[in-house]
Amino acid sequence: MEDFTAKSLHWIAAKSATSIIPIVFQGGGDPIKLGIIASLSRPAGNATGVINISAELNVQSSKMVHAALLLLMLEAASADLV
Repeated sequence: MEDFTAKSLHWIAAKSATSIIPIVFQGGGDPIKLGIIASLSRPAGNATGVINISAELNVQSSKMVHAALLLLMLEAASADLV
């Protein structure tokens, strides 16, 4: 389970208190890991909101750039061999 913040504890309390009243969240952790929503694209239920996932996206972008560079280096190496 992710580190809890005051905000995430409030989300969990609100989610367990009602399934009818809308819960709007902002920041404070990953709502999927906390069990507040099922997915970012389709949260379902009575919870919706926004989070900052730029750090996670930066990691994924770095991995994609690294993989692309490796492929380019392999392509360049194979072109030299031909």
